[in-house]
Amino acid sequence: MIFLEWMVALPESVSDYYDEQMETLQEETTMTYISSFERKAMEKGVAQGSLSILLKLLNHRFGELDQAALEKLHDASPEQLERWAENILDAQTLEEVLTLH
Repeated sequence: MIFLEWMVALPESVSDYYDEQMETLQEETTMTYISSFERKAMEKGVAQGSLSILLKLLNHRFGELDQAALEKLHDASPEQLERWAENILDAQTLEEVLTLH
C-alpha cells in the first residue's frame, strides 16, 4: 500500500474512497501469525490423524497387523501414508498396500 501511494498521486476526489477500500482489504486479509512451533505441531497432528485412520482401515480390512507392518507405518512420511491410504482401494493384501505406489 505504501509503495502504491508513493508511485501514484491520487486526486483528492478519490483519495477517501481509496483509503476506505484499502482499510476494508486489510481487515479482510489479515492473517493470524502462526509460529514455526505451532505449524510443526499442526503438521504432526495431521500426520498422527492420517496414521490413526490408516491403521483403523488396515485393521478392519486385513485384521491385526504384525509388528513389522506397524513399525513401517509409524516410520512413514505423511506423503507415504497418503499413498498407502489410496492403495487400500485396489490392493488385495496388506503387502500390496505397503508396496504399491
